[in-house]
Amino acid sequence: MINDDNKHSWCVNACHAMSGMNDGTTKICCMHSAEEHKMLLGKDRISEIFQKNEFLDIRKSLQKGIRHKGCKLCWEEEDAGRKSKRLRDNERYFYEVETKDRELYQGIAKLELNLGNTCNIKCRTCRPNISSTWMKEHYDLHESNNFDSYKDYASQMKKYHRTYDIDSPFWEDLKNNLKTIKQFDFYGGEPFMSKKMWEILNICVERGYAKDIELHYNTNGTLWPKEIEIWKHFKRVNLSFSIDGKEDKFEYLRYPAKWSIVKKNMKKAQQLKNANQNMHISWCITLSSINIFYLQDTLDAYYEDFSDFGVFLNLVHYPTHFNISKLPTGVKEAIIDKLNSINDPKQAILHQIPGIIGFISNGNYDKKDWENFLNYTNIHDTYRNQDFYNIFKEYGEIINRIIQENK
Repeated sequence: MINDDNKHSWCVNACHAMSGMNDGTTKICCMHSAEEHKMLLGKDRISEIFQKNEFLDIRKSLQKGIRHKGCKLCWEEEDAGRKSKRLRDNERYFYEVETKDRELYQGIAKLELNLGNTCNIKCRTCRPNISSTWMKEHYDLHESNNFDSYKDYASQMKKYHRTYDIDSPFWEDLKNNLKTIKQFDFYGGEPFMSKKMWEILNICVERGYAKDIELHYNTNGTLWPKEIEIWKHFKRVNLSFSIDGKEDKFEYLRYPAKWSIVKKNMKKAQQLKNANQNMHISWCITLSSINIFYLQDTLDAYYEDFSDFGVFLNLVHYPTHFNISKLPTGVKEAIIDKLNSINDPKQAILHQIPGIIGFISNGNYDKKDWENFLNYTNIHDTYRNQDFYNIFKEYGEIINRIIQENK
């Protein structure tokens, strides 16, 4: 349990959570930098995975006040002055949940499921193990020399959805572990495209568990499922839309999604929230080397139509060529100047800006990552018939200036 000696390291996720990755491999949470995954959902029992040595080692270290190396992504954010996932989730554990003894969670209470790679769009910062729509493009540009055919490549990629297929034994195992679950975090792919996820929610309702369970979704916003009526039975539903820009910038980043369709679905979410008191809706703005310069532009869209939403600034850690801490000094300086001039009348994100600046400043320029960023941008622009330097014009001019200066 948390105390004065370990409060700088203790983590509710280490003690009570598990993250199932897209290929069924498991970690403590999505931020954990696991070096090896030996156990698989659907192959090994959830209860066995939860007690595996790698998990126990992390728990023991953090409870003793020792920063475990596998949690380095949280340490990096905290050292930059940013509230990490560890701190955010600990805060919810202690202050959002009202219990007499503050021991709500027992065993596996927080289960994060990255439900395969089934997805209907291919975001620029994503990759084929997370989005099936990415597969053909990735094969054509990066893998065609490594496989005899696209069919062979696609066969190799089956592992990224097999765990969450309809006939996977994982689902039966999950049914047997629902009793202690207090929170589901559903990611994708696109989580709304998972039929089995909706089936599990129905079972939670039938067994009387739903009233004690919180649901959290991160959705690309392109779909509005008919099954959402079931949400009214749950303790709380946190619906987070991935919004990394507006209009043409959004459509560049989340190709081939349409801004107009996503806006309509967010309006529906507003109506649902007004009808159901258990709803919380938000934007998750993921900041990468592509869009960081235009955070104000995104914030303007937020205030124009969706200021009743919550808003959270997320960071890309991987792939590293999209990590804003790896950029050249001149680019970082231009970005930091822009961030320092943010106009945020209701302070929706202003308190998050110092941590973002600290994260940028604490990172070291990586020449290879910078070259990969430029190269990947160009080849995928050509493939998609897009133009980064036209859509992100002012930022593109700064990048071109830095390129010329470094020649």
